[in-house]
Amino acid sequence: MRKCFYCGSDILEKEGKIFPLDKPYVNIWVHREICFDAMYDEKYLQDNYQRILDYAGTDTKIKRK
Repeated sequence: MRKCFYCGSDILEKEGKIFPLDKPYVNIWVHREICFDAMYDEKYLQDNYQRILDYAGTDTKIKRK
């Protein structure tokens, strides 16, 4: 079972949706409704950038353009 990146709750079958990011390239699993829409908040993404890197399994020392 997957956990929602945004709220941390379990995602039941057919409740999940992938939120794609380009930098870093990662597909983040969230709930279809409220959590998916909330991920579009740029401040939330900036505040959780390290969590996103950890989720993606990328090295934070990689230089990005």
